[in-house]
Amino acid sequence: MFRTFHSLPLLAAVCAWTVALAPQSRAAVPTAPGIYATFVVSRAGAPVGEFSCELEYQKTPRTVANFVGLAEGSRAWVDRIRGGVSRKPFYDGRVIFRVDSGFVIQSGSANDTNAGGGPGYNFHDEFDPTLRHTAAGVLSMANSGPDSNTSQFFITLAQGAANHLDDVHSVFGNVTDSAGMDVVLAIQQGDVFDSVTITRNGAAAQAFDVNAQGLPTVTDADPAIAKTPSGFELNYVKQIDSEYFVFHTGDFASWSQLSGSEIYTSSPTQAPRDVTSVATGNDRRFFSVARVEYPDRTPPFIGAGRQLTLRRSAGDFLTFTFTSATTGTFTYNGASTPTYIVGQYTTTASTSRNQLLISHVIRLEATLVGFVTPTSTLDVSLTFDYGNSGATTGLLTTSNGPFSMNGTFTVSN
Repeated sequence: MFRTFHSLPLLAAVCAWTVALAPQSRAAVPTAPGIYATFVVSRAGAPVGEFSCELEYQKTPRTVANFVGLAEGSRAWVDRIRGGVSRKPFYDGRVIFRVDSGFVIQSGSANDTNAGGGPGYNFHDEFDPTLRHTAAGVLSMANSGPDSNTSQFFITLAQGAANHLDDVHSVFGNVTDSAGMDVVLAIQQGDVFDSVTITRNGAAAQAFDVNAQGLPTVTDADPAIAKTPSGFELNYVKQIDSEYFVFHTGDFASWSQLSGSEIYTSSPTQAPRDVTSVATGNDRRFFSVARVEYPDRTPPFIGAGRQLTLRRSAGDFLTFTFTSATTGTFTYNGASTPTYIVGQYTTTASTSRNQLLISHVIRLEATLVGFVTPTSTLDVSLTFDYGNSGATTGLLTTSNGPFSMNGTFTVSN
C-alpha cells in the first residue's frame, strides 16, 4: 500500500564520512598575496604528497570562481549520486583518472571517469593572452568543445610548450614551486585528491566573490507531491533559462534520476511532472528536484567610446579605438605610431545558444585605410563570453590575399 511521499533536502540524507590516512608532513602553503589551492594526494590510503597552485582570479575570474566555489563548497552543485543539491566540497576524494606521461594528469569528475560527472552545468571559456600552456605545471580546464567547461581540470606534465591547447582550454593557474611539481610528476593513475584546500591571502583575494562572476546557480526547487485520479504528480515552480533534474529514492541509500532533465529556453508552463511510473506500487517514494539557473546579462556594445583588441592566433594584434558611430582609428602590435584609419564600420548583434548557455555575437565589418594596402576590409565575428572578451573568427582581406583573424579579443572603455 502506498503510504507517504515527501521531499527532503539532499543534505538530510547524506552522512558525513572521513578517511584516516597515515601521518604526513604538510607542505608550506604560499603566503604571498593571491588565491591558492593546496592538493593532498594519496595512493591506496597512503600519502603521496602535497602541492599548491596559484589561481589567476584576476585574469580568469569566472573559471577560478567555479573551481574555488566547488572546492570550498561555497557554490552548490547537482549531485547525481546522492540525488539533488549538494554543498559538499566537490574535489575532496576525487580520483585522478588520467595520467598521460609527458602530457597531463586529469581529475575533477564526480563519477571519477572522463564521461560526464560534472556539477550539473556548463560555463563559458575564458582565455587570457598572457596565460598559455607553456610548460609543466599549468592548471587548465578540460572540456568537450567550446564553452563546455564543468568541473574537470588537468595539469600539464610536458616541459615544453603545448601550443595546441592555447585558446582551446582555459588556463587558470600554475603549480607554485618545483617541490610541488615533483609531487605532480610522481602521481599515478588511480591516485586520489584527499582534499583541495583554498587559501586567500590579502585584501583583494579575500574580497573575491565566487557568486558574482556570472556562473549558473544551483538551488533546490522545493517539489511537492500530489495524488491524482490517475496516479501521482510532482509540482515545482519552473523558470525560463533553467534546467531541472528530478531524483527519487525509496531508502535514501541509492537515488535515480527521472528521464534526463527539463530545459526551458522560453517561458515554461507550470504543468506538474507526472511521476506515476516510479510512484505506483512502491511503499514510499522520496523526491528531490535541483534547479540550475543560467544568468541573464546585458548584451555587449561596440561603438563610440569603446576600444577593441583583436589578438590573432598567429601572435600579433590590432587595437581599435572607435571615435564615432561609424569611424575610428587603430594601431598594430601596440605601437603608438603609425595610427591607421577606420574609414567606416558597421556592427550587427545576434545571439547563439548552446542549450542554456547564451553567447552574444557581434559581427564587425570595417574598411581599414593605410594598413598593408591602401584599403583593406575586415569582417570578423566576436563571440562574447560572460564578460567583455571571447573568441573571434573572420578575415582581413587585402590585395595580398585574405588573412585569418581567428583568435581572441577584449573590449574596454
